[in-house]
Amino acid sequence: MPASTRLSPLLSSLLCVAAAAQVPPGYAVVAWKPQSGIGGLKLVDRTGAGTDIQGLDPETLGTTEFDGARSVLVGDGGMLYAGLGLDNRTVRTPRPLVIRQIALNGSTAVSDQPFATVMMVPAGELWHVSDLKERPDGTLLVGATETVFTANPMPQTAAFLVDPRGNVTALPTNAFPAGSLAAVATHGDRWVGAFVQSFFVVNVELVSFPLFPGGQAPFQVTQFVNVSGFGGIEFDADGSLIACVGTRNGSIARVPHAPNATPVWVHGAPADVIAADAIPASGLAAVFALPRNPQSPLLLVDTLAGTSTTWSPGVATEPVDIAVRRNPTLYGTGTSVSSPGPFLGSFGGLPTAGNSQFGFRVGGAPGSLGALLAGFGRGNVPTPFGVLLLDPTRPIVVLANFSVPNGGVANLPLPLPAGIRGTVDLQAVLLPSVNPPGSETTSGLELTIQ
Repeated sequence: MPASTRLSPLLSSLLCVAAAAQVPPGYAVVAWKPQSGIGGLKLVDRTGAGTDIQGLDPETLGTTEFDGARSVLVGDGGMLYAGLGLDNRTVRTPRPLVIRQIALNGSTAVSDQPFATVMMVPAGELWHVSDLKERPDGTLLVGATETVFTANPMPQTAAFLVDPRGNVTALPTNAFPAGSLAAVATHGDRWVGAFVQSFFVVNVELVSFPLFPGGQAPFQVTQFVNVSGFGGIEFDADGSLIACVGTRNGSIARVPHAPNATPVWVHGAPADVIAADAIPASGLAAVFALPRNPQSPLLLVDTLAGTSTTWSPGVATEPVDIAVRRNPTLYGTGTSVSSPGPFLGSFGGLPTAGNSQFGFRVGGAPGSLGALLAGFGRGNVPTPFGVLLLDPTRPIVVLANFSVPNGGVANLPLPLPAGIRGTVDLQAVLLPSVNPPGSETTSGLELTIQ
């Protein structure tokens, strides 16, 4: 029996109810900031309706365009993080640049507390936390940049790792190019920074750095020239980059994570982009696009299929950042014996009931044999086949057996029936070699069908 005919009934029998979350899967949080006055955060549900988040601390709201929440992240468990800005130009002493941790109950902040101070901003300088990304171990990768209003000197930049307890480690900056560090992304043992450079025209340079000592030296991934807008970068499940950057060639590109890579532009993307966030497992990108009429429309772009749909005709007058609660979401780290290692993701859009186009994509060495496993909850158990990221105390079933074709990606269709709801965890096990024997596992994938 073909795998696609077996997946739906097996998955239906496994689905369980998801635990209550701070920000529900599939929702987004938008930071907005007018040119003057107090900004705020909005919660956007799956229908595109936006609601102001109430109960935020005055530090999160800010008082001018330079302070308050300038970047946002929704973590794996639904916790909200806001990276602030700090205008210290009229103060004579250093002051802290802060990330705040916000717990929500519906659209109300029940807690809005300082989580970490990434640096002390010197007197006379203006800085903001430009981007936040979460690693599989819960550590945050943080980018920060100075704002200057002259062509010389160039702005200072910084990057940090912040562990789940709020402890901060500064990353080396000696190989940073000139420009503002506008966005960061992390995958494996490396991270990529997007540096916006304003000379005669605006360019965006993507540079890859090692996260830990002894890694491969930094290298330029690519440079976008004559940029009209920039929304951010993120790694796809397959290890390539999704870059949301407005140029005459398009506004969204998929870029191999390699030296001097050539961007592949995504069809169906909007003409220009203001702010964006990508969902690595599914290859989707939530994009605030131009033109405003009077607000910027929020689009959901499928970077795999080259299509886009309108999520909301408008959420906020001046969006500065957006963070989507991932669904599906990747978690944990598998075991690899090949390079690049295998991956598990999805295709066909959102995991919604009645989506007949939905399915899974599994990448690995061509010729590998594999099995897609599903279970009730997450785990982290070493086995002879690699790390098992499913709960071994509860039932685990094989949803499908497959082989990886010459292209390196096996697509497993999973039409989702109407009326199906719940959450399931998945992982793929691959056998790239039988002589000598070898096996590897992918990251976990948590899927909430809504």
